[in-house]
Amino acid sequence: MKRRMYLLPLAFAVLLFVCPVPAKATDTAAENTVLCDSGEWQPSRSALPWETVICRGIVELAGDGEQILRCRLDEGLDFGTVISVACGGEAVNASFYTIVTARLEDESAFVLHLSAGAGRKDDLLEIRYTVRLNDRSSIGGSGNRFRIELSDGKGRTRTGKEGAVFSWSIQVCCGVLIPETPCQSNPVSGACLCLYKDPELRQRVGFTVRRNDEYLACLDDGCPHTRHTYVMRTPGNGTFLLEGLEAGTYYLRETRPPDGMTAAAETAEVTVTEEGAVFTSGVLCENGVVRILHTTGTARKTKRRRSLLDWYRIGSRIIAAVLAVLVATRRYYLY
Repeated sequence: MKRRMYLLPLAFAVLLFVCPVPAKATDTAAENTVLCDSGEWQPSRSALPWETVICRGIVELAGDGEQILRCRLDEGLDFGTVISVACGGEAVNASFYTIVTARLEDESAFVLHLSAGAGRKDDLLEIRYTVRLNDRSSIGGSGNRFRIELSDGKGRTRTGKEGAVFSWSIQVCCGVLIPETPCQSNPVSGACLCLYKDPELRQRVGFTVRRNDEYLACLDDGCPHTRHTYVMRTPGNGTFLLEGLEAGTYYLRETRPPDGMTAAAETAEVTVTEEGAVFTSGVLCENGVVRILHTTGTARKTKRRRSLLDWYRIGSRIIAAVLAVLVATRRYYLY
């Protein structure tokens, strides 16, 4: 009897080796990626608001029967359209699936109902679809997430790591350098600046006003906005915020000098990386702050030139004074 009891643990160990515990459904091969400008599929990329980007969801089929796939989007992303559905590297016949894009109770962007026979168990199903960042999109490191979920007939859900679309921000500060303390500056107001995509300064970036002195970039291609702003004016503290920028190199030009100054500052080359770091002429900008600085040489007060209206006012005053003198002395000529 004792010998049999000793054999029980050994038999249990053999069973575990021969019949391993099945893996969780969420461990199944799945991924969510986005197409980058380089033509590669990556877990994330940056984009301008209202720019169309192509996403891809790949998930392993749970069986041969009917299955449901759902697309989940953060509120900062708007769904566009489904481009293609493929299984095992081949396009799935449209008669094997139905796509529902109407308003859904579970807040899915779309639902794909896959019929039996569309693929076999463990086949990889690939869905490509388009999304766009909207005005509610998250700015910064959290990103705007998307994913594809697969539900089989037994209520199990399979999904992979979420993909993300990012956009970044820069803060622009205009000021005049203080000679005694070169690292400090006084803010200036009234400066007008434009942001360009090319060194020839031809492709301006359009913005919408988000809040006071805060601007949200816009692709200006099929967006819902009725008007866009291309010129930003510095307020009293000399600072404004530009949000919704994708990674790349920009050129920040002062098109009009600040109040009381004779010349505009030099154009700044600003680079935003895919990780959100900001550089000006190769130098890292702390906290993403881009400084447009004037020297005391350009900060001279401008001499105001008299306009025609000014000369008209001066002439009117002289004539009024002469007439007053003539009226006052008129009585001496009457006698």
